[in-house]
Amino acid sequence: LRSATYAFVRRGRTNQPIDDAVTEFQSSVRKLHQSLPQLLVGDVLDSFCERQKILVAQKVPPILATRVAGFEALRSSLDIVAVADSSRRSVTDVGKSYFEIDADWSLHWVRHRIADLTVQNRWQVLARSTMRDGLYEAHRLLCLQESLQRGRGHRDRVASNRSRHDTLLQQARKSLLELRALTSPDFAALSVAVDSFRRLVIPH
Repeated sequence: LRSATYAFVRRGRTNQPIDDAVTEFQSSVRKLHQSLPQLLVGDVLDSFCERQKILVAQKVPPILATRVAGFEALRSSLDIVAVADSSRRSVTDVGKSYFEIDADWSLHWVRHRIADLTVQNRWQVLARSTMRDGLYEAHRLLCLQESLQRGRGHRDRVASNRSRHDTLLQQARKSLLELRALTSPDFAALSVAVDSFRRLVIPH
């Protein structure tokens, strides 16, 4: 619920009646949820499988365990549905691109490091929220860019844009590698890495 609320706030849709929002997104989110096992890759897939395994070990019925294990990945469901609507592609095609981007840039890992940050005052709470929202926004926009380039996979589309964004790509990759080498990334390190990723899609 919190993730869905954040998604609506990011897109300025806070005045939309709840019933209208449910009607608009319900079918697509359900289809995405059902397709998750075939769409997830990388760290998100590992997390999904681990949660599923734990739930089954706790005697949760397998079908229910699969559904519950997918809840974390569904935090991005409204962004995926929005991209699918804007690009006129199926929600499963966009979901595949979205999770490939996530794996390629270790965004699942970055989000968890942001969530792990210790906050001691309201300013740090706001800083952490801003960083998280900025990462989601950049992820959505990059997925939208790639979804508008039909007929190619994620890695092919990245390669086709490399000449235009070579410097930014190198900076973002360098920041990510340096970040993952840290034992406990702090606010400063995560901010630099997130900003480098955002520069790929958001002009500064």
